Amino acid sequence: MDDDILDRVLSEHSDHKLKVIAASIQKEQDLAIRSDPKRSCLIYGLAGSGKTSIGLHRVAYVLYNLRETVKAENVLVLSNNHIFSSYVSSILPDLGEMPPRSMVFADILGTFMGKDVVVEDYYSQLKWLDSGSGLMWESLDPKQPGRMTPALEEENPDSARVKYLRLKYSADMIRYCTDYFASFAFQAPEIRYKGKIVVSRNSGENDRESRQADRALDFKARRSRLEHRIRQSIEEFFEKNKEEICRNIEGDHEEYLSEWELRLIYERTLQSYLDSAQEKFIRLNRLDPGKQAALILTAYLRRAEEEEEEAVRFYESLKLGVLWYEDALFLLFVRTLMGEAAPFSNILHTVIDESQDYSLLQLHIMKRLLPRSSFTLLGDICQTVNPLTTIQEYDDYENVFGPGLVRIRLSKCYRSSGDINALAFALIGAAEGYSYFQRMAGKPRYILSQDPLSCIAPILERLKKYHSAAVITNSGEEAAAVWERLPDRDEVQLIESPEDELKGRVVILPLLLAKGLEFDAVILFRCVYSNEGNNSIRRKVYLGCTRALHELYLVESGPLPEALRGCEEYLEIEEWE
Repeated sequence: MDDDILDRVLSEHSDHKLKVIAASIQKEQDLAIRSDPKRSCLIYGLAGSGKTSIGLHRVAYVLYNLRETVKAENVLVLSNNHIFSSYVSSILPDLGEMPPRSMVFADILGTFMGKDVVVEDYYSQLKWLDSGSGLMWESLDPKQPGRMTPALEEENPDSARVKYLRLKYSADMIRYCTDYFASFAFQAPEIRYKGKIVVSRNSGENDRESRQADRALDFKARRSRLEHRIRQSIEEFFEKNKEEICRNIEGDHEEYLSEWELRLIYERTLQSYLDSAQEKFIRLNRLDPGKQAALILTAYLRRAEEEEEEAVRFYESLKLGVLWYEDALFLLFVRTLMGEAAPFSNILHTVIDESQDYSLLQLHIMKRLLPRSSFTLLGDICQTVNPLTTIQEYDDYENVFGPGLVRIRLSKCYRSSGDINALAFALIGAAEGYSYFQRMAGKPRYILSQDPLSCIAPILERLKKYHSAAVITNSGEEAAAVWERLPDRDEVQLIESPEDELKGRVVILPLLLAKGLEFDAVILFRCVYSNEGNNSIRRKVYLGCTRALHELYLVESGPLPEALRGCEEYLEIEEWE
């Protein structure tokens, strides 16, 4: 009975908003929704398993169960682009809740970098890695979808950037930075009274036992604690030597001082020492995050016996105010460790969609910027198409959120028809334990044409019965070329930037911007041959295929390449005349 209801719901046409199917929530999905709202939870599964829908239902569950303390303004939905933000904008109202705050990571990064620093955007970095770095995936293990590792072509002149990008994103560098600030020795000023040492320059160093105990405190708290100890030392010195200090005050004044005047001058003297010590302490410990980041990078490279030119390049770029994306992330992480980036203290629950596309570095940054928040993490490592900037193992999440992280796997895929899912599973070699809903709607069609651009308009005509359709290309340039060739361009939305919002019934967009979205019908335009020779070809085609609910077309100029052998039985080949 439940399957009949679900089949009926899934067979309906969608619009551009995420489908809410509360009436057909499955057992595993219900478990994810009702997981302890105060604990962080990783909800993972293959494309179309309902992660985003379940994640947003979970937000509604959190808002309902913690309604005395958690309001819509205390919830953040985080994504990598504005396309997804617009896509899910109406879901929580449909669930009876006010929409939470929605942000993209680029907004957060831009806020902390300021207007004087130009930062390469995330998608520019991905395009560079995809097309210009010589970065390749090593072989895919069909028994472990998602287990792919990066290989580097050392002869590529741009490989140095890839090398240091890998270093900045590494768990070892993250630990190194964390340990650097956890054991940082603040400098104490030397304070004397009439030749007697009140505070020694070694006060910070002599506090090693306390520093070890203070490692649980953040950098700013440890600094404040030492500052308090210095103040306390001065106050204790004055209290212990009050009689002597008062005699000295009387000796410095020729006229008679009343008891009230003596007490007043004593307190003013104490305050002047406190103010002087604070001023000296601030001056000694005034740290610039950019310089600290460069120093850390230099020290790390020395330890690894690497050349230090990368640290020089980083600091020179910072002075020029132009940073690569990975440099900006590294700098922001240092700033969070130093307490120089004000946290979002009012956020109590955060949903991160497509979390597998975040690096460990980004997740560590968000954990520190949202210190009071629990997290709902939605991810599918089979959708990662870049080995350096993304999560590679589900165990990696525990490096950030700890062993108490709740992990729930959604093992069944519902979005696409059974025919489309059969192709998708073949592409990634889906592991045992995953299945898909058997809703048959016709095999995906592999269209062969000498002029692939000529096929798009006629196919779109076939798809007019649907509420939504998308032409997905491998690049922004190809998306523009497809749009230019269409006769009725006014009825089609061209999406070229992550800043765009999804508005049209028919959209044309590059593959990297299609993540997380779904459409009734999808045309993949040259996504196969544009990636011929790229070891991530199967993942890319998988990503594109799983955007489609009912119909899927792959439009190409040549036959199925060797890299996709084994997928023929799941496709209907059609030669276009």
